[in-house]
Amino acid sequence: MKLVPESLNEINFERSQDPKRTMGLGKKVQIEKELEEEGIDPSSVEITDDLILKAKGSYESEKIQKIAIKYLRPEWKKFVEELREGDPKKAVEKALENGIEHRIIEDLIKEFGKFSEGYNKVDHKTPAWIHFKKLTRDEEKKQEDNEYNDYVFLAFKDKIPVTVNGKKYYEDGWGTEGMIKIDKYDTSSLSNVSGLKLRARYAGGGSNVYMISVPSDFMDKERYDEFPDIIQQNFDEYLERGIIKRI
Repeated sequence: MKLVPESLNEINFERSQDPKRTMGLGKKVQIEKELEEEGIDPSSVEITDDLILKAKGSYESEKIQKIAIKYLRPEWKKFVEELREGDPKKAVEKALENGIEHRIIEDLIKEFGKFSEGYNKVDHKTPAWIHFKKLTRDEEKKQEDNEYNDYVFLAFKDKIPVTVNGKKYYEDGWGTEGMIKIDKYDTSSLSNVSGLKLRARYAGGGSNVYMISVPSDFMDKERYDEFPDIIQQNFDEYLERGIIKRI
């Protein structure tokens, strides 16, 4: 197998082609060759300028990650090893202390973090990601988190009783259960989301899990068994404005 053509006449340089790619040089080309050797279509994998491989879907993810780790910079590879084999939170803290760029940490967590059920819909994903987001908040975000509480709840379309001039009517609205306060930077707290999702799945009837952030001076209990009227009455508006979010 020839790594370099014997003659430049063997190469067809076109204006639209990258000469390095045409000559079979460059790490991206090497990565693509290794993917092909593993039976993986290179077009199913994004190769960033930092040589981080991003699988499009879960297609042969273990094989892709094995190749990807080979081409990481030493300090990034060390972070990935600690992320996968040690304490994810400590791995993130050490990566930040070592000055690894935030965007690189994000990419590496997304591609190499261990995803767990329940983490993948609330503020993204894994314990490592959640801890990273907590540590990298700016002062404005910290203040916002201190002033607002996050609640999750199960809701479904229902007929709501309305009394007008002493007569009771029913109109389209939302049926809801109690609200549970969560800490979106605490993975144990987020386990409540998994429980609600499981209940919604078995409840049927269009039940889904939602989250809302409210001022802490308005709601501060750990749990509310009754849903506040102001939220229930304005549910559709809050949902449209993104105040209430389906998760």
